[in-house]
Amino acid sequence: MKQIVEGTVYDTEMATRFVSHDNKSHWISDRGAISSGVFTETLYRTENGNWFQIRERRVLIFKRETMFVPMSEEEAFNWLHRFNEIKVLRRYFRDRVSEG
Repeated sequence: MKQIVEGTVYDTEMATRFVSHDNKSHWISDRGAISSGVFTETLYRTENGNWFQIRERRVLIFKRETMFVPMSEEEAFNWLHRFNEIKVLRRYFRDRVSEG
């Protein structure tokens, strides 16, 4: 998948894919109804070092919405930290993660 976001091309085939996590969520539909479902967030890093996520929301069994979400290094670090992705943190953020 490819998409241009704010003048930058994000390409899942050229980027390094790290991890995916499912998150339950609630949202208000276009018609004002409260819905719930699952977001799948997958973290990528481009060859130029830019981080981004693919967020897929399963709306119905047969329908998915996909968003490309650019992330700063701080946002990527916080996301990896939240999900305890130690190997990736040690590799890309070794100056911010130390042994106990």
